[in-house]
Amino acid sequence: MSETFVTVATFTTLPEAEAAKLHLQSEGIPVNIVDAEIVNMDWLLGNAVGYIKLQVPESRAEAAAALIELIAVERRRRRAAREADEDDGRDAADDQQCLACGTEMCDTDACPKCGWSWAEN
Repeated sequence: MSETFVTVATFTTLPEAEAAKLHLQSEGIPVNIVDAEIVNMDWLLGNAVGYIKLQVPESRAEAAAALIELIAVERRRRRAAREADEDDGRDAADDQQCLACGTEMCDTDACPKCGWSWAEN
């Protein structure tokens, strides 16, 4: 007898649902996405069908919900950090790091620590 699948999260867009699905699958949790075709066909129908649903086996629902919450917390943290950078007048270009050693490369073309450069050789 197959296990019942339950909805653990809903999404308004398919890319969000697919990203969550990939995270859950990487943890070994089987996932189904439901109603994606309806919402993609006409997003106004999302409200009628309850948007795009992420469903997992009932026995794995608690673990899946915890993982989805971790994803949401990380997304909020990154958004807050990005907004704080904007408030400080900083730009993403100010945060360049050396791809070889990770040292900060403020306004330089070559890494001050290892000499790595953005320039093509």
